Amino acid sequence: MEVIAHRAHLWFLAEEAGELYLDVSCTHGAAGFSVFMRLTPLEAAPVRSGGDEAIDHLAHQVQHHGLSIYRSRNLEPEWHARLNEAVSRWWRSRKPA
Repeated sequence: MEVIAHRAHLWFLAEEAGELYLDVSCTHGAAGFSVFMRLTPLEAAPVRSGGDEAIDHLAHQVQHHGLSIYRSRNLEPEWHARLNEAVSRWWRSRKPA
């Protein structure tokens, strides 16, 4: 898995084996949580062609409906661990030498 895009404090977009994955930081009142999901082909198409604006739109939808529609699509803990590893590699690659 590789991080391919990021919006600080909002989302990470990752790719693995041609599949796109979106991790959205959600808050509802005092509660905060993350929804990490594999994008469907219908979601992935505009993300691939529309860049950050399309990702922002989808992330907003996830944030707004996270507890109802998207929370059930949250991937298993082992997927979260894979994303954490990818994010760590991504951050390390951006540190100045």
